[in-house]
Amino acid sequence: MRAGSSWSPCPGAAEEELGPFVARVFASLSRSDQRRRAERYVRGLLTVPGRKSLRRIAGADLTEPVLQSLQQFVNQSPWDWRPVRRRLAEHVAEALRPAAWLLAETVIPKSGRHSVGVARRFVPALGRTVNCQLGMGVFLASPRAAIPVDWRLLLAEPWGSDATLRRRVGLPEDERVREDWEVALDLVDELRARRLGEPVPVLADATGVRDPAPLLLGLAARGLPALVEVDDRVAVVDARHLAAVEPVRPGQAGPEGARPVAVGQLGRARAPLARRTRLGVVPVQLVGACRRPAAGAHPFHVVVEPGEDGGRRWIATPALPAADAPALVRLRDRALVDVAAVRDDFGLCDFEGRSFRGWHHHATLVSAAHAFAVTAWRGELATALIPELTAVPAVEESG
Repeated sequence: MRAGSSWSPCPGAAEEELGPFVARVFASLSRSDQRRRAERYVRGLLTVPGRKSLRRIAGADLTEPVLQSLQQFVNQSPWDWRPVRRRLAEHVAEALRPAAWLLAETVIPKSGRHSVGVARRFVPALGRTVNCQLGMGVFLASPRAAIPVDWRLLLAEPWGSDATLRRRVGLPEDERVREDWEVALDLVDELRARRLGEPVPVLADATGVRDPAPLLLGLAARGLPALVEVDDRVAVVDARHLAAVEPVRPGQAGPEGARPVAVGQLGRARAPLARRTRLGVVPVQLVGACRRPAAGAHPFHVVVEPGEDGGRRWIATPALPAADAPALVRLRDRALVDVAAVRDDFGLCDFEGRSFRGWHHHATLVSAAHAFAVTAWRGELATALIPELTAVPAVEESG
């Protein structure tokens, strides 16, 4: 068991439920031996404490060469992970009735450079450059839990242009280097296409992003309510001043009221959002490369949480009622417990293969294991799995 892990082995009472769960979620796998290996792998992710290596997962069963068969199933087998994830999303949506879709990046440290997508990246959360893979998942989140239902691997150079590297890991031709916001919108579009119910707000973290405008504008263009945490240095224009601002011709300096300010400077002017909350809200417009607000654009809102260290700031899209922000902030803070559990306790970071296909197979199996732990086990079993859940305040359903 790794240091600081909240993992405890799968209770025996849940064993009989695992087979039917895997049969439903992995029904798109045409061969029975593939479905058996999927169940064996998921069971290993649930029962093996500490690092979830293939050898440790296979070591629990000595009746056949499990290691070789599992290695082939995860790394080389051509089964399509996309229909599995669609079935998983349907299962999770029905079980959780999600209140939000959470976009979350996961840093997966790597010592070598040959695994798909590995590159040296500066990680704002760590404050340093790390040799790693970078995955982005979309989680269905409710006050009860947050469960990943789809993943993308974020690529950086040389993975976009080095044909030899791409060939070695089996990167498809349509996989290319893209901005984080493009990948995030792709995940959102894919989830929308699944028609899992009424649209719910999108939650995201852009605190390490210099310009969150493309993501926010993309979400707004889709008519989606969204709340995105941002750095204090992100520039906006206070929309309360725009009504008194005269139009500006190209090349002219804008009036004082239309000049961008950092969102961290809006705290002093915040309006109270609701009773029993420290959050305030300021209507703003985003600025682009020209550092001017878009003419006639409906204002976004900056949600302000004051604090001794400067507090936190979020930008809400026009479709999100400002009064909904406090509950969504609490929901996101609660959901981060599950994001960490998927990474540290369910083995997302433990994949030892190098291929693009293998990474997606592993991420899908990890997501299924986490979904089973949260939705199929009874409440006391899920609490035993992730003790931190009991320490997180309940999230109110309404703002």
